[in-house]
Amino acid sequence: MPDAIASGGGIAGINVNVSPVDAAADLMRRVGLKVYLPPSVTTRDASGKEQPGPWQFVLPEAQTEAEFPKGVPGGPGVGFLEYRNNASRRDPARYETLRARIEREVPDSRRAPGELHANTARQLLSVLVSVPNVADAVRQSERLGFAAGEERYVKDLGEKGREVKCGIGTFVFFEAANPRGALSAYIKQKGLGPFGFSVSVADLKTAQRVVEQGTNRKFATRKLASRSSFMVPAAFIGGTFVEFVQQVAPRGSSGTD
Repeated sequence: MPDAIASGGGIAGINVNVSPVDAAADLMRRVGLKVYLPPSVTTRDASGKEQPGPWQFVLPEAQTEAEFPKGVPGGPGVGFLEYRNNASRRDPARYETLRARIEREVPDSRRAPGELHANTARQLLSVLVSVPNVADAVRQSERLGFAAGEERYVKDLGEKGREVKCGIGTFVFFEAANPRGALSAYIKQKGLGPFGFSVSVADLKTAQRVVEQGTNRKFATRKLASRSSFMVPAAFIGGTFVEFVQQVAPRGSSGTD
């Protein structure tokens, strides 16, 4: 599953959750990449027993940026991270503890009881990446063990893209074929690479209401058999496109927004 790391000017990098990290490093070496795998970090518990650290990462060094563009697995800005010794994060009681703390420390009248976020966000679904050539980006991803997925046309971007499966999430690669589209305009200003992400929400109408109130702008909803969504342009959210998605059924063969 990819995790997007946002900065004030957009997405600074992506980490892919893998396990075991050593197998990911071996695969990258087999396809000719040099990798940086730092020594494993360890900690000691209350009894003094040594325990694995909370995480371990590996960073690939791409042969050339033309071969692995920015934001494509194996290229600049994409790391691989294994979470270790994090059993407490999966404890059901942790959610309730976190929710109670948020309600106490960050009161928000827009947030419904039992929700962590006012927009009902559940998880990161996709990282959106602009590349010189979608077919090449898909092939490069397949070399590192990622499977090609369905095509997607996103009307708000004015572009057709292709998904690459990454655990329970996806990368979605786009090339700027429409010179008058929103993505072309963004690339002229920011360049190629990660430019946005999709977030799964429990209630799209609630998410839309909260976002429209916060931005003082209306956003069109796109409906498919498998999902409904709306896209917020980069100008409204720190230089990053954000798509809010409510999945309503198993995904079909059509990927048109």
